[in-house]
Amino acid sequence: KSIILNKDNSKVNPSFIICGGEKANKSYSGFSNVNIDVIKTHALDYDRYLEEESKNDDVYIDDNYAIFLDEDVPFHPDHLHHGDDPDCDPEKYYSELNYFFKFFENSFGLPVLIAAHPRADYNIKENPFDGRKIILGKTIHYVKYSTIVLSHASTAKNFAILYNKPIVYIDSDNYSCGFRGDILGHANALGQSPVNISNNLSQTIINDQIDIRLYKIYKETYIKEAGTPEKPVWDVYCDYLDSMNV
Repeated sequence: KSIILNKDNSKVNPSFIICGGEKANKSYSGFSNVNIDVIKTHALDYDRYLEEESKNDDVYIDDNYAIFLDEDVPFHPDHLHHGDDPDCDPEKYYSELNYFFKFFENSFGLPVLIAAHPRADYNIKENPFDGRKIILGKTIHYVKYSTIVLSHASTAKNFAILYNKPIVYIDSDNYSCGFRGDILGHANALGQSPVNISNNLSQTIINDQIDIRLYKIYKETYIKEAGTPEKPVWDVYCDYLDSMNV
């Protein structure tokens, strides 16, 4: 059974904490037990990265392409579960997005592939991306071999950072204020400005370069602190248990 705890709760008294990234390593000071064993490891996305790097599979991707990290924005199950309004009306969302994809494809000469959100039900709405190829369950693999990544505020951007892929952040006047704030925060962290696809795209300049320094800072802050073991999280945890003679 898993329980989500507030670190400021005086009843919280863990004996150890598993942390991934410098930000997490600095966030446990509010727990009541000062004698906490801190197991430094990484975000679980790095486990996926290690798995991908260990496969050495033949690559069946011959063409250059861009990959869009879909978040199922108009139909996200969290909004449906809580009865909240979606972050964008479906008709406006897909109309603007597909128009931008067409502009992008014409400008860069790259087809846009769609990395499916794991909880999206595309059978309900068929293919809302004007027939573009939808990739199921292989996001990290397709990010690895992509030329450029398109995103709103997906945490799957961690894969793009790990593989040093340029990220284009997509914004719109039709998105909710909260969602637009998330997009801006993600973009600013990497020194980027979102592309507002509600504007005249003919005057849009898309940055396809990366800031290696900011990518490194982001990785060490949120994904994997420098010097932590290059092994899965639970292997690091098992090493901790072995050291305790458990």
